[in-house]
Amino acid sequence: MVGAPGKVYLGLGHRQELPEGRGMLFIMPGMEVQNFCMRGMQFPIDIIWITQGKVVGVEKNVSPKFTGTLCSPEPVNYVLEVPGGFADRYGIKVGDAVSW
Repeated sequence: MVGAPGKVYLGLGHRQELPEGRGMLFIMPGMEVQNFCMRGMQFPIDIIWITQGKVVGVEKNVSPKFTGTLCSPEPVNYVLEVPGGFADRYGIKVGDAVSW
């Protein structure tokens, strides 16, 4: 879990891999549209946008070479980064409930 601004900025950047079944959960300080980028990434990831316990968006297999900005489709309070292909392997889709 990540909540500190500096750790949110770094995210998974500069890591060589992320084992299957693992991810990084970003706890955002408020409900806002979030902007993420692939700065320093070494492998593809899925980004799962979560608002109050519900998946509101999924970016699939984002390439580490992607140079743009990825924006949540609406204000979110959580963002989950997982290995590329995770959402398809586990059938994660918009509208799914999320709990922990």
